[in-house]
Amino acid sequence: MVDTYKAISLAKEKGLDLVVVNRNVYPPIAKFLDWGKYQYQIQKSKKKSFRAEIKEIQLKIKIEEHDFQTKAKRAEKFLQKYGKIKVGVMLRGRENIYPQKGEELLKKFCESLGATFELYPKRQGSHFTSIIKK
Repeated sequence: MVDTYKAISLAKEKGLDLVVVNRNVYPPIAKFLDWGKYQYQIQKSKKKSFRAEIKEIQLKIKIEEHDFQTKAKRAEKFLQKYGKIKVGVMLRGRENIYPQKGEELLKKFCESLGATFELYPKRQGSHFTSIIKK
């Protein structure tokens, strides 16, 4: 246990900073460290962490051809940039009676992009989801 003023003077002599680690205990816990170097290491570790980004396209069974083509063009851009996309088909009301239409729409969408399924169409409640890769 070292007096606060003595700890500050020791830190200045060593060219380091005195950082309080836990002030809720008696005596408070502090340590010497180079604060700038510590912040740099934190930033560096954040840059190294990889977060896979995946874009999502939502479709409905009653989609018109022009809207379908627009979504396909958008999906093509996402595939070029990210490599894979998530495609969802939402079934509403009576559309839930015909789940095969949702699967057919996903297959048609995948074929129009010239891509393959990474994750085949899977039904989750009133949604079909799939992951498509180039």
